[in-house]
Amino acid sequence: MTSRAPVHQPRRAADTSVAAIRASDGILIGAPVEVVWAVLTDVEGYARWWPWPLRVGETRREEAIVGSTYEISPVAAPGFVCRVDSAAPPSKLRVRYVRGPFAGSGEWRLEPGEHAAQTRACYAVDLTTAHLLLQPLAHVVSLGAVHSFVMGAVLAALARESERRAVP
Repeated sequence: MTSRAPVHQPRRAADTSVAAIRASDGILIGAPVEVVWAVLTDVEGYARWWPWPLRVGETRREEAIVGSTYEISPVAAPGFVCRVDSAAPPSKLRVRYVRGPFAGSGEWRLEPGEHAAQTRACYAVDLTTAHLLLQPLAHVVSLGAVHSFVMGAVLAALARESERRAVP
């Protein structure tokens, strides 16, 4: 009796699995909508208030922000490039993830809070990834829950920076 070793076919690109990342997270900020909008649209300033070391590279900046493209490189996570697809100042900013481990969109929504000096900020993402580490992780944990955990720290830092800028 002869036995043959199993033949393993190389994995083709069409076989690549994709994991979904869907999440929506928000926070109430003690600053007016216009102040929070100014912090969000000052992308180059993210490195000053982001909760972890971050490098921001501007690949294209448009005066009205729509069409602007930014490279975001967190120190402990994969970097990505986002393009601003639409903006409705000071309430909505939509970005498209155009390069890196993520594909899809994210949207910031800002609404006045109960008082004039308050803003309810929400960030929602609808992404996919085929990243070599993230895709297998999706079989064990919800990547949306991981994103929400990370965004909790980002939203808290956004609140601190907005509240700091709101002080006369």
